[in-house]
Amino acid sequence: MMKPGKLIQSIKLMEILMSEIYYTLIIKGV
Repeated sequence: MMKPGKLIQSIKLMEILMSEIYYTLIIKGV
């Protein structure tokens, strides 16, 4: 089992990655 702190850290990391991909798509889409 993953510790709660590790899980939260993973979610934060995923959010950062998703936002970077999202912004990249917007920039390339323009």
